[in-house]
Amino acid sequence: AEAGFTAAFTCYCDEPDGCFRTPGYWKTHPEDPAWPDDGFAIGGVHYTNAELIAIMERPVRGDATVILAHHLIAAKLNALAGEDDPDFMGAIEDGDAMLTMYPLGSRPANPEKQDVIAAKKALVAWNELGCDDDDASYDKLGLEKDFIDETSSSWGNLKSTYR
Repeated sequence: AEAGFTAAFTCYCDEPDGCFRTPGYWKTHPEDPAWPDDGFAIGGVHYTNAELIAIMERPVRGDATVILAHHLIAAKLNALAGEDDPDFMGAIEDGDAMLTMYPLGSRPANPEKQDVIAAKKALVAWNELGCDDDDASYDKLGLEKDFIDETSSSWGNLKSTYR
C-alpha cells in the first residue's frame, strides 16, 4: 500500500528581482556570490570574510554594537547582491557611523546604547524584507511576501530541503 500526505510550507526563493537576506542567511552561506573576495569594512575597520562570519556568530550578550554589526554586515551583503534603494543605503551609512562612534565590543551605555539600537532596528526592517515582487500592494517596510509552491513532492525531498 502507498501512503500520501499534503504539507503546506513557505518557500523563500531566489527571485529575479533579488532578495534581502538576514544575518542568519549570510553567516551560513559564505559561498553566495555577493561575498567579496577580500571582505569589507564595517565601522571603518576592514575585516576578512572569515572575520565577518565570526562577528555574526558572536553572541550579543547585551552589547548593542554586536547586534548592530550582525545586521550591518547582512545589509552590506544585501547591497553587494544588488539591493540599492536610497533609504536602504542611508540606513547602512547610519549603521557604519554608529559603529565608527561606538566600535564593535565597546558596550555603550544609555542613552548612546539607544542610538545604536535605533540604527540596528532600521537595518532589521530592511534585512527581514525577504524577496521583493512586482505587486504594487507589497509594502516594502511592512508586509511579508510568501512564495508558495504547491507542487507535489516526496517526504524525502521535503526533508532534504531543510537539512
